[in-house]
Amino acid sequence: MFQAAYSIVDGRVGARELGFMFQAAYSIVDGTVGVRELGFMFGAAYSIMDGRVGPRELGFMFRAAYSTVDGRVGPRELGFMFRAAYSIVDGRVGARELGFMFRAAYSIMDGRVGARELGFMFRAAYSIMDGRVGVRELGFMFRAAYSIVEGRVGARELGFMFRAAYSTVDGRVGARELGFMFRAAYAVVE
Repeated sequence: MFQAAYSIVDGRVGARELGFMFQAAYSIVDGTVGVRELGFMFGAAYSIMDGRVGPRELGFMFRAAYSTVDGRVGPRELGFMFRAAYSIVDGRVGARELGFMFRAAYSIMDGRVGARELGFMFRAAYSIMDGRVGVRELGFMFRAAYSIVEGRVGARELGFMFRAAYSTVDGRVGARELGFMFRAAYAVVE
């Protein structure tokens, strides 16, 4: 935390984002984020030092993390985001895909993606941990999600993808079919 805090001095993280991080860190006290997730957040924050995540994406993560305070994202989804973010360290998600996720997460602020869809994305992202979705398919989803920013996919279509993706969690669509959907969804990019 101290190393991340020091980054305000050389411009890697702004004062506002640093405040967000501290407020999010404090949420451990009232149970909104667990100790393990807090460790994940600090580990992910520190990744700016060795170039795995850029300062812009780190700022996105802090702003998105802070959204738990005003009800835009629930504590459970925030925990999912931290765990998924930390997966860059052990190679489950690449730096490029992590950047996509952060940018897509930040889009909740300007109305491009609704809070419900963002929650879906976090839950679906977390499914990589227990084998329901593979790394390659998760990368597809992140790249496809990011395409909303440059206008290749509309917000309504992205919402459809997130809702359909989430259906794997409650058994409406199997993992294999979900993999098919992600591969097909990624085709819009190329």
